[in-house]
Amino acid sequence: MEQKKYVLVKDYNCQYGTLKTGDEIITFRDNVYFNGGMVMPGYRSILLNLINNDELRKEYLQRVQIIHNKV
Repeated sequence: MEQKKYVLVKDYNCQYGTLKTGDEIITFRDNVYFNGGMVMPGYRSILLNLINNDELRKEYLQRVQIIHNKV
Protein backbone atom coordinates (compact mmCIF):
# COMPACT_ATOMS: atom_id res chain seq x y z
CA MET A 1 0.00 0.00 0.00
CA GLU A 2 1.41 3.34 -1.06
CA GLN A 3 1.82 6.06 1.55
CA LYS A 4 -1.05 8.55 1.21
CA LYS A 5 -2.48 11.34 3.33
CA TYR A 6 -6.02 12.70 3.22
CA VAL A 7 -7.78 15.51 5.07
CA LEU A 8 -11.55 15.59 5.57
CA VAL A 9 -13.12 18.61 3.88
CA LYS A 10 -16.48 18.14 5.62
CA ASP A 11 -17.90 16.11 8.50
CA TYR A 12 -18.52 12.40 7.82
CA ASN A 13 -21.06 10.50 9.93
CA CYS A 14 -20.53 6.78 10.46
CA GLN A 15 -21.89 4.15 12.84
CA TYR A 16 -19.25 5.00 15.47
CA GLY A 17 -19.64 8.79 15.43
CA THR A 18 -18.57 11.75 13.34
CA LEU A 19 -15.23 12.35 11.66
CA LYS A 20 -14.69 16.10 11.76
CA THR A 21 -13.53 18.51 9.09
CA GLY A 22 -9.73 18.78 9.24
CA ASP A 23 -9.15 15.25 10.58
CA GLU A 24 -6.27 13.42 8.89
CA ILE A 25 -6.09 9.88 7.55
CA ILE A 26 -2.72 8.39 6.56
CA THR A 27 -2.13 4.98 4.98
CA PHE A 28 1.39 3.61 5.38
CA ARG A 29 2.77 0.04 5.19
CA ASP A 30 -0.63 -1.67 5.46
CA ASN A 31 -1.54 0.46 8.50
CA VAL A 32 -4.04 3.28 8.81
CA TYR A 33 -3.42 6.28 11.05
CA PHE A 34 -6.11 8.73 12.15
CA ASN A 35 -4.94 12.09 13.51
CA GLY A 36 -1.51 10.60 14.24
CA GLY A 37 -2.63 7.42 16.00
CA MET A 38 -2.68 3.92 14.56
CA VAL A 39 -6.22 2.62 13.99
CA MET A 40 -7.22 -0.78 15.41
CA PRO A 41 -8.14 -3.37 12.76
CA GLY A 42 -11.84 -3.29 13.68
CA TYR A 43 -12.14 0.40 12.72
CA ARG A 44 -9.70 0.30 9.82
CA SER A 45 -12.35 -0.86 7.34
CA ILE A 46 -14.44 2.29 7.87
CA LEU A 47 -11.55 4.58 6.93
CA LEU A 48 -10.43 2.38 4.03
CA ASN A 49 -13.99 2.34 2.69
CA LEU A 50 -13.97 6.14 2.76
CA ILE A 51 -10.67 6.21 0.85
CA ASN A 52 -11.43 3.43 -1.65
CA ASN A 53 -14.98 4.51 -2.55
CA ASP A 54 -14.62 7.06 -5.39
CA GLU A 55 -17.84 8.93 -4.58
CA LEU A 56 -17.13 9.21 -0.86
CA ARG A 57 -13.49 10.17 -1.43
CA LYS A 58 -14.43 12.98 -3.84
CA GLU A 59 -17.10 14.30 -1.47
CA TYR A 60 -15.30 14.07 1.88
CA LEU A 61 -11.53 13.88 1.32
CA GLN A 62 -8.74 15.92 -0.17
CA ARG A 63 -5.40 14.24 -0.80
CA VAL A 64 -2.46 16.28 0.45
CA GLN A 65 1.27 15.99 -0.08
CA ILE A 66 3.27 14.30 2.65
CA ILE A 67 6.37 16.21 3.69
CA HIS A 68 9.09 13.58 4.17
CA ASN A 69 11.64 13.93 6.97
CA LYS A 70 9.66 16.73 8.58
CA VAL A 71 10.97 17.51 12.05
